[in-house]
Amino acid sequence: MVQKRIDKATKPFTMNSISRLVALQADIARFGPSLEDVEACIKVLNEGLLQFRTEKEAVAKTDGRMLNYMFD
Repeated sequence: MVQKRIDKATKPFTMNSISRLVALQADIARFGPSLEDVEACIKVLNEGLLQFRTEKEAVAKTDGRMLNYMFD
């Protein structure tokens, strides 16, 4: 049940997924299914945030190269 909610909140992973996962973690903590469910949310959240950071760094490098090309 919880894994389905995690998948629904994060497929595809967007900035809204972060708030959905945080809300899901709060629901899990309040209603207490299991610690594994909370850990699953945290794992998906961490993976998603790492993905965003990696994409942001890639875009920044690409933008920098484009600026260098434009002004050379």
